[in-house]
Amino acid sequence: SADTQDDARQETEPAPADAFAAAAALFGLAADGSFTNAEFKTAYRKRMKEAHPDLSGDAALATKLNEARDLINARKGWKR
Repeated sequence: SADTQDDARQETEPAPADAFAAAAALFGLAADGSFTNAEFKTAYRKRMKEAHPDLSGDAALATKLNEARDLINARKGWKR
């Protein structure tokens, strides 16, 4: 039903404010964004090494990490 779809969507798509916190949490970083670009890049590289499909990782997780990276970079105004 439509209600079930809405409930499922709410669980998988956090509100914009929560999306940043969730993205930061994927990398083990502070939800309030109090981390530097260097800290973020180090955490991103570490997590991506674990998840990268070319290294027998999880392709879905790699995609999620890339989406989280893009969201964090956009919110913080950082270039890749």
